[in-house]
Amino acid sequence: MKKKLISLAAVLMAATVLTACSQSVSTSFSSNWYPNPATTNVLPNTNETLVYSVSMPADTRTNEDYYAEYTNGVYKTSLTDKGENYLYKTELTINVQYFVGDEKTEVFTDTVVSEVEFKGTQHGLRPVRSYKKVESRSPASLSPASIETCYKHYSYEATISYNDACTKGTYTYDNLLKEGVETDGKKFSITDKRSYLDNEQLLFGIRGITSSSSQSLSVFNVSTKSVQTVSVSREKGKETSLNFALNGEAASDKTVAYYPYTAKISSGNSGGTRTVWIASEAKYRGVIFRIEDPVSFSLGTLVYTLREANFSA
Repeated sequence: MKKKLISLAAVLMAATVLTACSQSVSTSFSSNWYPNPATTNVLPNTNETLVYSVSMPADTRTNEDYYAEYTNGVYKTSLTDKGENYLYKTELTINVQYFVGDEKTEVFTDTVVSEVEFKGTQHGLRPVRSYKKVESRSPASLSPASIETCYKHYSYEATISYNDACTKGTYTYDNLLKEGVETDGKKFSITDKRSYLDNEQLLFGIRGITSSSSQSLSVFNVSTKSVQTVSVSREKGKETSLNFALNGEAASDKTVAYYPYTAKISSGNSGGTRTVWIASEAKYRGVIFRIEDPVSFSLGTLVYTLREANFSA
C-alpha cells in the first residue's frame, strides 16, 4: 500500500475538503451559474470559462527554515453540458522554486488537470465520474535537512467512478513515476446522511449553496482514502474592487459584492482553512472571485484572483 499523498495537488485541490459538524441533512443547491438560478436541468449550450492568476504573497510565509516561490500561476475552469449532465474541467499551471539556506532548486513547472462529470441540481449535483492528473514538486517537511529533502516529486493519475445512485465509488491511483505504472485503488461506500460531492467539483458546488447557515457535505479525500465530512460556512456579505474582463470586454475595475466562504477538512490530515469569495449579485452568476489556499508546513498561501469571466446559456 502507498503512503498518504501529501502532494501540492492535495494541498491545492484535494485539501479543498473541509471541517464539519453541523446537522446530518442534505444540502440544497441552486443553479446560480445560470441567469435563472431556479433552473434545475442542465441546459444545452452551457459554456462558462473562468481564468485566474495565481501567486503566493511573501507576507503569507511563516516557516523560518525554508521557503518556496510560486510564480506565473494560471488557473482555468470550464463548465459545459454533456447530454443531461455537466462537465467541469480545471487546469492549474504554476512555477515553483525552493530555497534552503544558501541553496535553491531549479524552477519547476507544476500542473494539475482535472475533469468531473455530474448531474444537475435536481439530483443534488450528484457526481458520475472524475479524473485528475498531477505533476508536482510539493513541500515534504517542516524543517528539511537539505535542499534535496525539502520537496517530493509526484506524478500520477487518479480516477473515481460512481454507481448511478452515488452510494458507492471506486478510486484508482496510477503512480506515473514507477516504471510500468504502479496502480492502487479502493472501493468505498457513501452515506446518505449528507450531500456528497466529488472533490473535483467541490468549489463549484459551493457556488450553488442556497443557505446562509453552515452546511455539511461528504467528500472522498484521496490523501486518507476515506469519505470525510465537510463543513462550509458563509460570512456576512462584503464589497471590494476587482479588475477583470467580463464576456470578452477589456479588463476594468468593478465594484463587486460577495460572500466569503470558509472550508476545512474534518480530522486527520486536515490542512488549513480555505477561503473562497463567491459573487452575491445575480449578474455575476455566483462566480468565484478569489481563492486563498494555504500550502503545507506554513510555506504560505496561494491566492487565486479572477482575471477573465465568460458566460453563456
